Amino acid sequence: MSNSNPSPKPTATHEVWILDSRRTPLDRPGGALGDLQPAALLAVLIDALQVRSAETGLPDPDGSIDTLVLGCASEGGVRANTLPAALARAGAPALAAASLIEGGSEAGAEALRLAVAALRGGEARLAMAGGLHLPARTHGHRGPSPDVLGALAALTVSPRTAADVATSLHAIDAQDLQVKLEAWRRAGPPDPQAVADGFIVPVRDLNGLCVLADDDIGGAAVAREANAPAGVSETRSAQHALARQAWPDLGDLALAHPAPLDPPPLQGAGLVLLGRADAARTFGLRPRARWVASAAAGHRTLHMVQAAVGAIDDALARAGWRRSQLDCLAVAGRFRGVPLALAKALGLDDSCLIDGPEGWWHGDAGALTPVLALERLLRHLERAGQRRGALVCPGETGACVVVLVERGDHA
Repeated sequence: MSNSNPSPKPTATHEVWILDSRRTPLDRPGGALGDLQPAALLAVLIDALQVRSAETGLPDPDGSIDTLVLGCASEGGVRANTLPAALARAGAPALAAASLIEGGSEAGAEALRLAVAALRGGEARLAMAGGLHLPARTHGHRGPSPDVLGALAALTVSPRTAADVATSLHAIDAQDLQVKLEAWRRAGPPDPQAVADGFIVPVRDLNGLCVLADDDIGGAAVAREANAPAGVSETRSAQHALARQAWPDLGDLALAHPAPLDPPPLQGAGLVLLGRADAARTFGLRPRARWVASAAAGHRTLHMVQAAVGAIDDALARAGWRRSQLDCLAVAGRFRGVPLALAKALGLDDSCLIDGPEGWWHGDAGALTPVLALERLLRHLERAGQRRGALVCPGETGACVVVLVERGDHA
């Protein structure tokens, strides 16, 4: 018996648009969000992003999302049934596919790429993708450090040392960088209401009581500073020696990213609503930007900037763009010397970087970081009247993901 409603096979790649995004308030590990299950955090976002009927205001069954992809930490803090539970809590119709991707910031970016692939391939009309980070539940399960010979062969160092290397190689003044970081830290986190109206969705418990409505991240950096080790450890010295194996003329490394200037660790969740152009028209959704192209590159930690440059050039080639046509660059990461190094490596002026206190304070949110950086990129394009931007996620676990977007208000 033939299927009465066969799915049409796509004859061409579908155009994909970024339609909307939402996140929970950001919290410190052990804060108010720590008592909630991951499904509860995701449910409020799924509910906020659902396509609703204009007549009833209820979720529209015809506008149900077909795919949900989530990036999250890899140490077992998120169970396999988290996504179905979140959908049930949000009252969302059944999905065709729900997937978890494990990892750090690159996992959130890969979740977006996987959702876009499903949309472009005709497997979905509407999709949600994003990241979840609950460091309080995932800390302390890292694998053993590589042995000395293995580290030498792979040139594997800590991400912090790699960021210091990138800063030194591209002649970025470490002292000026530390002055800037210190000013951002002392200024405190940005006002949530100034970040983006409607972007932050309050979190409520099963009784409907508000658990957290605004970001609560103020004191984490001070606590980290008090516990930061003083001086350069033997491990750091050994890693510097390893870096000089790759670049003999590197000399002494300036400590451009000391622990006291780390952004605070954050927990929370964020989702992006993506859709094909035909779905946006059908449901009257206003696209914010077109997903143009993406690329990924693997890297050893010492070569994260080179990997990012390669991924950007791959994505530009797919889009038919040149480097000079990029209006702005948003880099999702916690080490603030890396964006400066990347701009220099690309031959771009520092003014193209979307940088500032918000980027620093939101720079240690694991797989959630790309959602925060993407929203920052979209808002910058909208407010500055610019057209083309790039999101760069130099993951600390060996992968770099790049996304190119183009602002638009129609599908």
